[in-house]
Amino acid sequence: GKSSRTDTDVISPMVKLCNEMFHVKQLGYEPANAEHTVNRVRDLIPDVECWEVPQHIAHLNDPTKWLLQAYKNIELQHANNPVLNFNARNLGLQHDSNDNVKPLKAVHKKSKKIDGISALACASPRSRVKDENVVHYDGYLKAS
Repeated sequence: GKSSRTDTDVISPMVKLCNEMFHVKQLGYEPANAEHTVNRVRDLIPDVECWEVPQHIAHLNDPTKWLLQAYKNIELQHANNPVLNFNARNLGLQHDSNDNVKPLKAVHKKSKKIDGISALACASPRSRVKDENVVHYDGYLKAS
């Protein structure tokens, strides 16, 4: 069967390239089956701060609602990025009885991807913290 573990030999060159381009300081990750990959990233970028982003609805509720509100208020700018547009078209929401929500693939688009939108929601709590020591990317994607 297919392994759910990330092939770090495949992603290592991309991790190096991203660090060269963006000077990665923080990395959020889904804790399930991630220990090997996170250790490899720490080997490649020794000073990176890695933090868990559980994919539970209670954990993703606030970031998802922030993202939806930023979209509604026309505060997200992404230079008409085709990948994010594709992800947004495939986006659905999972709701629970406590009015919590999280990103989910739309029912009729199960084979489609929402990774960029999910990553944005997962990273938003960290990106909204003001820190003079963090260099914020001011390119294609930002929120006011």
